[in-house]
Amino acid sequence: MIVIAVGGCASSTGNLAELEAKCVPLETSARFSCWWSSDTAPLTHCVMRDEDEPRCNLRQKAAVYFNRGAYTARVLDRPSQGNWTVLSVFEDADGRIGLKATRTSGETFLIHHSETPIDINATAPTEPKWPRWPAGIESGPPHAHQRNPD
Repeated sequence: MIVIAVGGCASSTGNLAELEAKCVPLETSARFSCWWSSDTAPLTHCVMRDEDEPRCNLRQKAAVYFNRGAYTARVLDRPSQGNWTVLSVFEDADGRIGLKATRTSGETFLIHHSETPIDINATAPTEPKWPRWPAGIESGPPHAHQRNPD
C-alpha cells in the first residue's frame, strides 16, 4: 500500500554504551518527506531525508511505522487537498517509534506512535502531486525522475 524508500544502514560498530549514548530517546531522530493527504488519512510515499545517527536504526523502524499507518494533523503550510511534508520520527525509552509533541509543561512525548491503535475509519490517501520529489530529495536532469510524464 505504501511506497517507502529504505536503504541499507551502517552496521553497528563500537561498544553498546557508545551506541546507547548516541541513541537518546526522544532526541535522536530521522527526517522523512511524506505525502500528507488529510488528518484522517495515513502518510504515504515516505522518503528518507537524513538521520542523526544511522546506527540507531530509525530508518528501518520508521518504515515499519509508516507501513502500519502513521497520521499527522494538518498545519497551516499543508493545503487541504494534500501536499508533501517533512517530519521527524523519534524513538522513546519504551522502544516505540513515532511523532514527537511537547506538553505545556515542556515534557516531550510521542503523540502518535507504533503502538497507537490503527484507525479503521481512516480515509483513503490522495494521490501525490507528481512528477517530482520535494526539493533536496532527487538529483539529476529534471526529466530523470518523472513519475507520470505527460
